[in-house]
Amino acid sequence: MKIDLPPLRQFLNRLLALTIGMQNTIFERFELLLSQQIETKRYINLSIPT
Repeated sequence: MKIDLPPLRQFLNRLLALTIGMQNTIFERFELLLSQQIETKRYINLSIPT
């Protein structure tokens, strides 16, 4: 499945057009999702015998 995303420059410009509060909310959510992905990968790596 391919998702058509806007160019990176357009995405970043739209982020900058938001209020600081909205930017903070978006980046807090991004940070949460990223940390969850890291923890998942860490758990998988620890459970694989080497």
